[in-house]
Amino acid sequence: MGNEVTLTSFANELATEQLAGVVALLLADRGALPNHPAIIEYANAQQGGSATVKASALGLMGYDLPAATAEGSSISNTALSDATASLTIGKKGKVYTATSLARLLDPTGTLNSQVFAADAVASGMAWDLYQIAQLMDNFSTTTGTTGTDASAATILDAITALEIAKVPGPYLSIMHPRLYADIRDDIALNSGGAVQWNADSQAMLSIMHGLGAQPRLFGVDVMTSTHCLDDSTDVWGGVFGRGAIIYGWASPSVLDLSSDQVVLVGRYLFDRIRTALADTTGWAMHQYTGVVELIDAAGVSMQAGNS
Repeated sequence: MGNEVTLTSFANELATEQLAGVVALLLADRGALPNHPAIIEYANAQQGGSATVKASALGLMGYDLPAATAEGSSISNTALSDATASLTIGKKGKVYTATSLARLLDPTGTLNSQVFAADAVASGMAWDLYQIAQLMDNFSTTTGTTGTDASAATILDAITALEIAKVPGPYLSIMHPRLYADIRDDIALNSGGAVQWNADSQAMLSIMHGLGAQPRLFGVDVMTSTHCLDDSTDVWGGVFGRGAIIYGWASPSVLDLSSDQVVLVGRYLFDRIRTALADTTGWAMHQYTGVVELIDAAGVSMQAGNS
């Protein structure tokens, strides 16, 4: 026999490498900001005439107690306590651009509007979480010790501080995964049995979720995120209740959209950008959001050594 077609004889017609048919995602913190009652959301920033929104908290509904007053005596005015913070709405965005030749030869099916629209939503949600996570080290009250592993007591002390400060629940914790791992190790190894077999902590020990939403711990909803501060000495997290943080966003107007624009999930502007002279197509996303701490005592920061 002879003249068989082999890989060698057919080399000019074969690709140098075969695609596996599976495209994995590079590792990233893709957590999304939870829709949680501990976070106050201000969603009406558009058409307000300013990029800065003043948020207020008032000392009503039992904040001040009645004072003992003698019969027949006039009562004195009580000062109305308040707290304010300014929430600034800012713009964030990104763009990917590909040539038409790259799109024509793309064997993965990645270089198209649908994929980049999905990326725009995922990226926008990740940025929202980033903003909140970056505030976790800002609260005046702090538990844990610099350079030292966190323990179950780190979050228990934080919960106690919130309760003493009269912060209403439910509570939300966002913490660096290293800090969370320290607490998990302490519960597994050092708590003598009573905590390990609590339903919440048992889920914590037996179900490894990776980044993002974790099992409830001591009645607190928990998320882990690498967006929490890591200053090379310590990692940080926080526990907070309603009133600690306000998150605001403005929805892009749909009145003047072109055929190449769409507003995704009501808050992210997505553009398809065709540049004819360069023969390229771009996909841009824009969002308008901001966060601010309102009541400092409504949150507690947690720290642990980064090792």
